[in-house]
Amino acid sequence: NTAIACQDINGNDLPTPANYPFPSHLALHQLLALYSQGIFIIGVIILLYLVTVIVGETATTGSPFGQRYNKTWVPIRIILFFTLLTPMSGPNAGINLGQRIVFEAAHKGSVFATNGWIYFNKTLSDSYLSNTQSILTMGKGSDLIAKPRIPEVNALVKFMSVVQACQRAEMTMRSEEDTPPEINPYLVRSFQILSFDNQPTPNYLDMTSTTYEAARKYANNGDLIIRFGFPNDDPNKIRQYNLHWNYKGKVKPICGEIIIPANNGNLKASDKINELYYDLLLDMWEDKAIKQAAQCIALPKSKRDAGIDCTKSNQKLSLELITYYHQYLDEKLQKLINQASDDSDDWNIPEQLMKKGWAGAAIWYNRVAAMNGEISSAVFGIPQPAKYPFVMELVANKKRLTTV
Repeated sequence: NTAIACQDINGNDLPTPANYPFPSHLALHQLLALYSQGIFIIGVIILLYLVTVIVGETATTGSPFGQRYNKTWVPIRIILFFTLLTPMSGPNAGINLGQRIVFEAAHKGSVFATNGWIYFNKTLSDSYLSNTQSILTMGKGSDLIAKPRIPEVNALVKFMSVVQACQRAEMTMRSEEDTPPEINPYLVRSFQILSFDNQPTPNYLDMTSTTYEAARKYANNGDLIIRFGFPNDDPNKIRQYNLHWNYKGKVKPICGEIIIPANNGNLKASDKINELYYDLLLDMWEDKAIKQAAQCIALPKSKRDAGIDCTKSNQKLSLELITYYHQYLDEKLQKLINQASDDSDDWNIPEQLMKKGWAGAAIWYNRVAAMNGEISSAVFGIPQPAKYPFVMELVANKKRLTTV
């Protein structure tokens, strides 16, 4: 169609000659003409050979077309021979009818997949998406995201129970000190970063007063390392300063360490899932049921807060906490996945992608798979305990040495 300008890969219009066919078409016709003339000559030679053989067999056997040839198909094949190999004239000069049929099939077939892709999008837009989005903004992904299996929280709940018991025992043991340090979760890192004005940034951050966004920035978008202990970066407190010097962020992991794996995805939903795990740790740190269980485990009755009920067995209480946090995660993750399905910014099909036809379809389906993989990775990036309380690690190391 000469009314539509041809474009290069960058979308720029190519110059269109004044007359049609274009010089490139004429050159192609001449090339094909040489080929078709050669095929025609070879075909005529073969035909003359067959005619001579058939005439000879007819004369010998007395049977028309001889005894080896099908009397019905021979005339039809001769007609098709001349029809398909005879060169054409006019705009199609230089090519034969067989080549013209091949060109027409290629012309119609080349847009078949593209038209099918566009038809698919229209059907998806009008029916599957309830007519709420246009073809180019298919936001509502509905079932495009597969919900991954919720990861087990057993180990995380048990770890946080141990951390709380350690914290309570340490605080009770240090209660006689003049200014006992307070054990809290702290974000730490192995290196110190200078700010824009070349001032050192903090070695640690108190997790209880740090937002998720600030934590990600502090960790330079890497793993979030959270230590349960107390920091000491005051050189005036020489003994404690020396004890903390070799630890990340100058925070000794007295009650353990846990890591939230980094989320390097591009989806907003995957980052929200990572934030959910961050908030989950804060919730567990402030959970009254876990704090109560910690007192029952770590303290004698005389040291416990008033009203603490320790009649429940540790196993029963642990099961209740695991059930609660599993349901909590299940509900929160399902909500985030639903939000991801409805996010048109993540699922829309750009106009340029639509123009690529079936190739665009392949790219889009690859994006669907990549986004599913990214969300699954985020879901399975549940916080992982890295160190148990310092005393437990010390005992474990000694046992390991004695058993080798």
